[in-house]
Amino acid sequence: HARAPEAAGIKPADKLDSKPSLSLSTLLALDSLDISLIGPYGKSYWLFDSIKIIHGNKAKNRGGMTAAEYLKTATSSLIYGHIHRLELAQTRLQTPDGDRVVTAASPGCLASCEMGVVPGRAGSPPDWQTGFGVVYQVDDRHSIQMIPILDGVAVLEGEVIRGVNDLDAIREATGIPF
Repeated sequence: HARAPEAAGIKPADKLDSKPSLSLSTLLALDSLDISLIGPYGKSYWLFDSIKIIHGNKAKNRGGMTAAEYLKTATSSLIYGHIHRLELAQTRLQTPDGDRVVTAASPGCLASCEMGVVPGRAGSPPDWQTGFGVVYQVDDRHSIQMIPILDGVAVLEGEVIRGVNDLDAIREATGIPF
């Protein structure tokens, strides 16, 4: 939208009551996948009214350093993206109501992290990791957990989850030749 604001509202001529054609929701067919987009892009979201979720704008060079940077000014727990790495760090804040643990976490990405597939410096693989996060709420406390996916395998609550490469079936079902 920032580079071509005049194109932001373009809609198909036969569906003028639909969402704009160039919206993220339309481009990714989120409605047909029953996925709700929380937005607009860049806006924060509060989970359980205690965990701030943001895209993020900080990126340090080495693992763990971005989480440490967010914790320097954190007043609540935070889940962020932008760096495509798994990170989790905590600090204990002293408040008038007692000590409170604050977490900064990045769940990684759900993309191929192979050299040549993702952006990076020529000749060096990007420091990206695949994974996802799980958040549990118990009473007024929460637990944020990062689940790495290594070689297509994740372990969640002791259960092994194995990814399957279904590119051929996806190509056939969608007609998309990726």
